[in-house]
Amino acid sequence: MRFISWNIARRSQGLPHALNAYEPDIAFFQEVKNPSGQSPKGYFSIGKSIDERGRKENWGNLIVSKTPLTPVDLGSEYQGSMVAATTTLQNGQTLGLLNLYGLLERAPSKPGINIVHFGVHRMLSDAGFWLGQFDGPIVDGFIVAGDLNKDRQMDGGPSLRSGRQIASNLLNRFQDFGLTELIPTFYPSGVQTFRHTTSSVDWQIEHVFISESLSKKVETLEVVSDEVSLRASDHNPISFTLNSN
Repeated sequence: MRFISWNIARRSQGLPHALNAYEPDIAFFQEVKNPSGQSPKGYFSIGKSIDERGRKENWGNLIVSKTPLTPVDLGSEYQGSMVAATTTLQNGQTLGLLNLYGLLERAPSKPGINIVHFGVHRMLSDAGFWLGQFDGPIVDGFIVAGDLNKDRQMDGGPSLRSGRQIASNLLNRFQDFGLTELIPTFYPSGVQTFRHTTSSVDWQIEHVFISESLSKKVETLEVVSDEVSLRASDHNPISFTLNSN
């Protein structure tokens, strides 16, 4: 089985390119215009535009799958930056799918301050009972992917108090739910997934987490850098394959 996670940066060419070029069984897309109106041929889809904490946008997250999708209501105020669903594979296994986007949030009384990680912490807490399998649909394993706008290289940055590990503390929380971070396994020295126009840093702000039981079935993972993808978005697609036997 092939999976794709990609922030298509609100551009029209990314979605058809990914589905035609990689033919994923399941794909997680971020920054999709009108995601609830997207119905790619041959795929089931669930998506929602950003509508949360006083912010509305015409773009949000989208999950597409060759097998039927069932939405999961996590009771969260994070609508559009977090999309949850289950799907049952042909082998009978049921997967829990969680597509996340780290949205910059304005401080309530200081709108000039925009911060990502507090919102991602809240999303993860809202999904916690399901990820811990204390509530919600029972699944055989989880795949969590998306653009969190956080890289461990941000720890101890100039805008943070010296020594604080804000990015790592957030990313390490996924381990509490038995989830393995995939990209460092295949790129232990790091890899660039986002090309920022004003920064020379090779940012890896995209992430993929998978249940430990499923991680043993992961066969390949690639941060794609082909010419068409590089033109379609300033983010790189993350492609990985899973042995479904």
